[in-house]
Amino acid sequence: MEFLVRSRVKQITSLDERLADQLRQITEKLNNLPPGPERTETLKNAEKLRRAAEMYNYLFSSEQQPPK
Repeated sequence: MEFLVRSRVKQITSLDERLADQLRQITEKLNNLPPGPERTETLKNAEKLRRAAEMYNYLFSSEQQPPK
């Protein structure tokens, strides 16, 4: 039996920084897109990135307390 070895990529920047960078790039792209299906899809992707960034910040915030 042959096993596939998955190559690992060591991330240099944090997930939060990568999400922010992707969101910035998509926002710049949105400013140049005319109304239409491509802009709509790009808006959906931007919203997904915003939610992912919010979840990351919530999950890894130092203010989070365990339930009582």
